[in-house]
Amino acid sequence: MILKALILLLQVLQTVLSAPLSETQQGPRANISTRSLQEVHLAQQNFPCTLYNEIAEFANGTGKSAWICEVFGQDAKNAGSSKTVARALVEGMEHVLAANPNIRSGKTTLLARGAALSDHKLTIDPGIPLTFGEVDPSSLTTSRRQRRLSATSGDLEVLVVRVSTADASLTKSKAEISGDFFGTPGSGDTINLKSLVEECSNNVARINPASGIGTGCANNPDAVFEVPRSDTGTVYNCEWFTKFRVATEGDLCPLYGDARQRLPTIDGSKTAKTECCICGGGTTINYNNNNVVDGVIDLQLSINAVGSANFDVEDAALEALQDLFGDRLTENFDNVMLCLPFGSHWYGYPGDTDWLAYADFGGYVSVYNGDKWCANEVTQVHELGHNFGLDHSWGDEEYEDETGAMGYTKGAADDTPFGNRMCFNGAHSWQLGWYTPYNVGIDPLTTNFAGILVGVDRVPNVVNGCENVVLQLTEGYWNNYVIFNHAVGANEGTSEHRNLVTLW
Repeated sequence: MILKALILLLQVLQTVLSAPLSETQQGPRANISTRSLQEVHLAQQNFPCTLYNEIAEFANGTGKSAWICEVFGQDAKNAGSSKTVARALVEGMEHVLAANPNIRSGKTTLLARGAALSDHKLTIDPGIPLTFGEVDPSSLTTSRRQRRLSATSGDLEVLVVRVSTADASLTKSKAEISGDFFGTPGSGDTINLKSLVEECSNNVARINPASGIGTGCANNPDAVFEVPRSDTGTVYNCEWFTKFRVATEGDLCPLYGDARQRLPTIDGSKTAKTECCICGGGTTINYNNNNVVDGVIDLQLSINAVGSANFDVEDAALEALQDLFGDRLTENFDNVMLCLPFGSHWYGYPGDTDWLAYADFGGYVSVYNGDKWCANEVTQVHELGHNFGLDHSWGDEEYEDETGAMGYTKGAADDTPFGNRMCFNGAHSWQLGWYTPYNVGIDPLTTNFAGILVGVDRVPNVVNGCENVVLQLTEGYWNNYVIFNHAVGANEGTSEHRNLVTLW
């Protein structure tokens, strides 16, 4: 135990600082003109997709991660989507990771023009040029109605989806699931996602059950534009304006958003300003889904759980939600949490049905396997942490740290000591920014620290000037984080190194 504590105290978290990615290209781009657009092989990728790292936990205490790419429009239909409002998750990123080790989940875009799309896979043959870009930074910092990343503070509207498939369903009712996530009055569930996030953040982040009433926007799925550039006849659809604008291009809406700037649709009759939501066009959708009760909606899918990959079931659920709420779920909800019935396998591993949960790193979707893990409040916080941009405590494949929620999740809802009440370790606590007024950073080679470290239970009653929550030790690019793992209040369920000072 002493050796384990020493190893933990010596653990160093390296913060990798990299410059924002610009659009880079490996090889010549195909020249697709207005005329040749109709002739291009329809099963090939035509528009950039956004890369996400899906990070999953398994029942045996291990983890897996998989890179996927989110495609839209015609590319999604080519990949196997059958919906009018098309989006799809595609696999096959092995060559991509080898070509660009600096991919950032939820930020880096990929265009492999000529790569084949089918069965939710992107097949990239050797020699196909890869173009990497970055989601326009302006779309990462605007309001929730246009943002691309999960917010970590403020009022967060969360939609929980109780999914049933053709062959399986959850045993818990909507009311019970609402209690597990939101502590709905009358449920008797006093420890839940809402209570943990609000206690740990001291109400900096507030979890609210989503409403089924609101207004969304639908892009014209058939609007395809040719951008007037001298080096290429590249074409864009509405999803380019919404999601795939790269930093080097800037905001294309005011530049190419009307006929005077020569960006009508291919048939010459419409413009981005009339067809694309992000440019002020599109079609307004007023939805009133009374199936949403206390933040939870029932969703019946025709796909089977048994025999299907997890991503296929997730895809079907998200496409069905788009039919109900409009093209961009992020225009309506901060986080979407899918509770799937048990039975699907982790993609690429037909025998691995014992995955617990996973989430888009830096995205807005998290997925839970069966009643037990849908109900586990620390699992919920853990996956929400991935949406917030938090990695596992010891990397993608190892998460043995049990001091905070980003380590291995134990037990089920409310059945572990102290009811699973647990916050985050020092590095993650600093990254979230919830305690910024009470944190301090120093260079230990030049500055001494004299003060008292207190647990998160002291917030907001920290005594300014002599008490701190997280201490950052910085030397060059290396950062260590020191925190007092006080097993009190919101953190009383921490199951390792209780009431000790830990270094990360």
